[in-house]
Amino acid sequence: MRRYSFLWMLFLSFSVAVAHGEEATTSVWLPVDEAASVLQTSVETFADTPTAENLQAAKKALSDVAAAWAAAEPHQDEAMIARRDARWVDSGEVAKADLNELIGASRCPVPFSRDMIRKLNADMQGIGVLNYLLSETPDGATDDAAVVALYVAQPRRAAYLKSTASLLKEKTAALLPAP
Repeated sequence: MRRYSFLWMLFLSFSVAVAHGEEATTSVWLPVDEAASVLQTSVETFADTPTAENLQAAKKALSDVAAAWAAAEPHQDEAMIARRDARWVDSGEVAKADLNELIGASRCPVPFSRDMIRKLNADMQGIGVLNYLLSETPDGATDDAAVVALYVAQPRRAAYLKSTASLLKEKTAALLPAP
């Protein structure tokens, strides 16, 4: 009986989203985009001034983006899913070794640009990568002091973080319907 109730509720949610068209699309994606805007600002502040307080603000903003993203998933119709997949907001995987090698490579341009990061695989951008960059050092330390010290010592890491957050904001804005 629970399965049928769940399926019925899922059908009704899908029907309402389709019936409301662009209105449903906007109401689903707007909180994601707004949260991404706050994240971009918080990340820029942390990258420019790496402190424990700024790191916590960036982590909180990232948590808000992830929550808004998760809340949007049950309300998506086929068009929304296609737009989401085309944007690579979050692959669910992080290529930690490749990411750390890229950030540490002296032959790569600094600052990292959105366009450069856009050309990388999905596991080198998005929510999961931002979470890794804000929460862990290459040697696996997860305490805030180690993460802050890493950003003080590695401006290239800060540049990658800022460009990745900026790209995420661009992608979430693209999910909104055209005005």
